[in-house]
Amino acid sequence: MVTDPKVQINLDASCPRKADCASNHRVGWLQTVISVDRRVRYTHTLIQTTKSKPLPLRDGDPYAGPSPHPFYDAAPDFTGDKDTQTAHHFDSPGLSAAWTDPRRDAPAPPPPVNQQLRNMYFQIGFHAWLVVQNKEWREHDLPGSFAYQKHFDWSTHLDVSVDTTKDVESRCTPQSVAPTIGPLGDGKGPNGPSLAEECSNDLNKTTVSPAPGI
Repeated sequence: MVTDPKVQINLDASCPRKADCASNHRVGWLQTVISVDRRVRYTHTLIQTTKSKPLPLRDGDPYAGPSPHPFYDAAPDFTGDKDTQTAHHFDSPGLSAAWTDPRRDAPAPPPPVNQQLRNMYFQIGFHAWLVVQNKEWREHDLPGSFAYQKHFDWSTHLDVSVDTTKDVESRCTPQSVAPTIGPLGDGKGPNGPSLAEECSNDLNKTTVSPAPGI
């Protein structure tokens, strides 16, 4: 999923310090994870990834900038009246797994002889908002510092069958899938972003369990 809207700031004619006012604003994307289902199945093992906190959760890079920084990625500043900035938003979520059962290296009990990867299931859904933020306002009212411009929902769902007897390049079917992207709406819309400091990627919980053979 990728989008690159161009956003122009237009200041009131009465503003006496337009460069300062413009540079006090930045544009970027907020994104919240609203659903997650990640499963990796070996012949005798199921690996599930869940969240250690309830959804929805903030999505993005927790190291993208000084706290509080709830943006998904970089948020460029405006430099003057009628300055235009590109608000880049790109995401390509995925799921990886070893070809052989990781329980083979566990102390006990080891899996049976057949240890191959059999299938992977991956579903994740998001809300995303294009916003302009007043940087001074965020210091005392983070939720109120955003002027919401646009919003949309999107998701991706990949159900992969694996045959480890084939060449590496041909083992996974399918290897990727196009996302489902909802209509673009004005303003904030009916949903609000998760502005918590915790980031979704830091809250993954992985469970490895024996499973009936397939």
